[in-house]
Amino acid sequence: MNSTIKLDAEFQELLRSASQEPSDLLEKDILTGGVRDKLIVWDETDTLLDGYTRYKICEKHHIIYDIKRIKLPSREAAKRWIIINQLERRNLTAFRRAELVVHLEPLYVEMGKENMAMGGVNKGSMPEAKPVSTRDELAKLAEISGRSFDKVKVILAKASEKDKENLRSGKVTINRVFLRIDKTKEVKDETPEVKHRGKIVDAGKELAKLLEKYPKNEFSKDNLRVISAHLKPLITEMEKFIFGAD
Repeated sequence: MNSTIKLDAEFQELLRSASQEPSDLLEKDILTGGVRDKLIVWDETDTLLDGYTRYKICEKHHIIYDIKRIKLPSREAAKRWIIINQLERRNLTAFRRAELVVHLEPLYVEMGKENMAMGGVNKGSMPEAKPVSTRDELAKLAEISGRSFDKVKVILAKASEKDKENLRSGKVTINRVFLRIDKTKEVKDETPEVKHRGKIVDAGKELAKLLEKYPKNEFSKDNLRVISAHLKPLITEMEKFIFGAD
């Protein structure tokens, strides 16, 4: 045991979202066969990076464990190590992978700014780097599409904990939860063009029904006024459709 090890709430939360094995089963396994894997510690700060559940079980039962120290330059580097380590060694659902990768977004954004700055300094001395989308890079790391990655961010902000747990266990899909919590979003967003076209069709149908009531030889001034009133919304929507007004 090592009393100098420090625990970190943020690091522990990252590991919690990736953990699949129930702690009671792990506890039985450790009591039977001991700790198979070393606990990983950030050398510069003595902070535990991997093995929080194992650490607590060992402390509870006074079980000896081994540690492995790794050197990292910063807290952001430590977070990145935790996330990449989880992605590489665990069979995670798509949502779990994306949930972990979301934590890397601020780091990737900052790296993008630094690359742009370096590009400005070295401009003319080396080939111009092709711009890379932070969102697409993170989605690739999570092994999902860019659109699915966007949906995961909405889910993390709006979904209930029950929905998130069901996603982590693979009981429901990202798309299903996204559509349920964000009902104003359709699978394909309705464009102004589609919206106006639909209104033109509806207005045209109403006008056709009205004209059926009045045979050609029975038109009166009053009938024409009624028909003209129904023509106005049709003309308005056609103007919006043609000239692009909202």
